[in-house]
Formats: sequence, structure tokens, C-alpha cells
Amino acid sequence: MSAQIATMLQKTNSPFWAMYNQGFALVDYPSALKRKVFSLAQQAENFFSGVRMGQKKRFILPCESNWNSGYIHRTSEDGFDEKEYLHVQPNFSQVLKDHNRYDDAMEIMDAGRLFLTAEKLLNEDLREFMLDSADLISEDNSYLDNLSDQIKKAYDENYVVLRFLHYTPHKVRDVLAAPHFDVGGITTQIYESKPGMQFLTPTGEWIDAPMQPGLAAMFPSWGMQCMTDQHCIDSQKEKILQNTIHRVVPKDGLTERYSAVLFIDFPDYPNWDSDAWGPTRDQPMRYMPRQLI
Repeated sequence: MSAQIATMLQKTNSPFWAMYNQGFALVDYPSALKRKVFSLAQQAENFFSGVRMGQKKRFILPCESNWNSGYIHRTSEDGFDEKEYLHVQPNFSQVLKDHNRYDDAMEIMDAGRLFLTAEKLLNEDLREFMLDSADLISEDNSYLDNLSDQIKKAYDENYVVLRFLHYTPHKVRDVLAAPHFDVGGITTQIYESKPGMQFLTPTGEWIDAPMQPGLAAMFPSWGMQCMTDQHCIDSQKEKILQNTIHRVVPKDGLTERYSAVLFIDFPDYPNWDSDAWGPTRDQPMRYMPRQLI
């Protein structure tokens, strides 16, 4: 986080100042990149709303790594939040070819253009953005000096996912996405069609995500907590950082919502093992951010 933004948060007594001390960051969001992301997000909305379900299901691909590839559809009947989403990885074109879906994508205009543009943006502009942001964050936080290396390694080993998410319209509920933390290394919120994402502060307060012009929200997942845990063990210091618990709630009674999120796993640190330890939505109170003194 730049010194200017950090000072702004401190002077305004923002609850995000306490979260910043636990790894949360508001990072400068270059306007050129933001325009590209927002344009791509609109393409994703067209894909979700304009492509028939039968065609979308052609892009349900086998899970061969930490993340599913392609199209995923979840319902409350299956025990999930009501949503559909699309996962694009740095090698997504090759994944489509490996599963004989590349030609299918090219035949569906809204799919092919979206997939190829997203893959290019992920490998170029977003990669540069993440590395630049990591350098800024680690300047002020020596315990994150391995952050850039983990991001580079994640790209090399395809531990990166760009998710386009659509919370589908359904009966109004108090919460669209239950409180949880992310299983990977670091999460970056780069687009939302309307407010609704909230973070749990160290004092136990739910606050709206600060999606402001010129800023993006970057926050730690399980892998970053493990990274700093190891730093604490090596230096015999108290725990520094915990993953960020968050949720999504409807605003103005509207349940349909689109967003774009970048997930990066850290190859040298473990993901949360949901099979062994249970879904992350069952864990928040156990891993609630500690009160900063």
C-alpha cells in the first residue's frame, strides 16, 4: 500500500486501518487496467445472460488442479450459494484444447472472445499489476518479502484463477455468500456490478468493501496466513496476520450481482484442505481476526 493511502486510512480512523495491519491493502488501480477489466466483466455478463445453459455446460471441465476450470453452476439444493461462475487460468486455451472444447468456444462468439481476452489480460496486465502491488505492500511489511516470488511461481505453475461470478436472481435472503475465508494465497477484488461485499474487522464489525475509483481491494487468504505463520516461527514473534473473513449481502433488495476476482495460490504454502477440515464457511468464528492492541 502506498504511504499516501496508508496515511489517509489512519487519519480518517477507518476500520480498514486495523485490517491493513493484518495484511489487507487498498492498492492503486491503474485507470487503463480498470477500463479493460470492466469491459471484460461486461463480456462475462453477456456470457452468463446471453448464452443458453446447454451451451454453457459444454465448458464444465474436469478439476485437474486446485481449481476447477471453465464453467461452474452452484445451487442451494447442492448446499452452495446460488451462483454461476467462470474460471480462466493462464493456460486456459490449452486446457480447452486438451478437453476438445476450443472449437466449441470459437463457435460461440460470447464465449470465444471472452475466454481469449481474459487469458491475455490475466497473463499480461493483471500479472504486472499484481507484482507491482506486491512490491509496494512488501516495502512496508518485511514479513511479506516472499510475496512477489510466490506470485511469479504461481503464474509459472498455473496456480492463478480469474473468476467471473454471477449471483443468480432468487428469493431475497439476508446473505448471498455466507461468511468465509478464501482457501488460496491472496485474493484481489477487481470488479463488482453493485455494492454488497463486506469484510469482518478485527473488532467484529461487518463493513462494506471499499470499491472506490482508482483503488482495488487486496486481502490475505489461507496461504498468506501460513506464510506469515512461518515467519513468526522463524523469528519467534507473535502471529502477524490472519485470513480475511468476508461475505456478500444483497443491497436495495436486489440479489443479482456480477463480480470479477483474482485468486492466486502460493505454491510453497498449503491451501485450506476442505476435505480434511471442512468448508471455510464453517470456520469463521474459529479463525475470527484477533483484536489488535
